[in-house]
Amino acid sequence: MTHSSLVSTELSPTLVTESPEIHPSVYSLFKRAIDIVGSLVGLLILAIVFLPIAIAITIESSGPVFYSQKRYGLHGSTFKIYKFRSMVQNADQLKTQVKNEANGLIFKNESDPRITRVGRFLRKTSLDELPQFWNVLKGEMSLVGTSPH
Repeated sequence: MTHSSLVSTELSPTLVTESPEIHPSVYSLFKRAIDIVGSLVGLLILAIVFLPIAIAITIESSGPVFYSQKRYGLHGSTFKIYKFRSMVQNADQLKTQVKNEANGLIFKNESDPRITRVGRFLRKTSLDELPQFWNVLKGEMSLVGTSPH
């Protein structure tokens, strides 16, 4: 890291993390303009493919078309990130029945049975990420930089 000092951020009563100072580019109007234009283009693409993807998700698995999850953004603020749903509806309840092939906090299984066939295609092509352009347009995420946690 090229940052000379670190800022301590308290996330919970027992967890304190150290994060680098905020880079000045985060507040750049040019970067924000790129985010707005890029997200509008992305949302236009989403508008074109939304209906076929929504129909495919609905036919294969009952439940909502979108999946949302709480993430941490700039200055520790929380927001909901949106994706096309790629797993069965009750995936969180079934998680204990699936072997975690990764170490640490990340859960990973190459042949996770909770992922639908449509979901595998969406993940492989990254189409499941298209709804996040809405988060970019709202200023909760950026097209350039680290992904939210």
